[in-house]
Amino acid sequence: LIAGTLAAHGVNIMSAQIHTREDGIAIDTFQVNDPTGEKLTAAAQWRRVLESLQSVLVGEQSAEELLERRRRAGRRARGAPGPPKVSVDNRLSDTYTVVEVKCPDRVGLLYLITRTLSAQGLDIASARIATEIDQALDTFYVHDGEGGKVEDPHAVRAVAEKLETALVEPV
Repeated sequence: LIAGTLAAHGVNIMSAQIHTREDGIAIDTFQVNDPTGEKLTAAAQWRRVLESLQSVLVGEQSAEELLERRRRAGRRARGAPGPPKVSVDNRLSDTYTVVEVKCPDRVGLLYLITRTLSAQGLDIASARIATEIDQALDTFYVHDGEGGKVEDPHAVRAVAEKLETALVEPV
């Protein structure tokens, strides 16, 4: 929700710490800038972003609706310039399946990843989002709807394939 709303306003997420507590409360911290790498300092822009976030979080509109409005206005984010590298690993954590994505950074990338993981029925327990120069290296600790790892080899492959497909599309 948050990543999609930020993308709809052209806000680029450079890094983030995402953690979901055991009681279901999510604590997310983002470092952001505009698509050219500059700080976002315009009070009016932040006001619009915050109003949209509030509207999305209370269910008045969806992040996808905001993104569609951006597309119709001709401000569609570009597609990825190259294929992403995706790994899905059950050996790195005793509790979670670890999903790592490395690809060129762009506005809306985090939204595409989180939307795809959610569509696969995965819950994000925590994540580390990082950007070095123009490359994103995002790591997600996920579990399935029952709180376990994604262990079925077909499901593991499907997660990687769905991400690889989603990440070459424009936002």
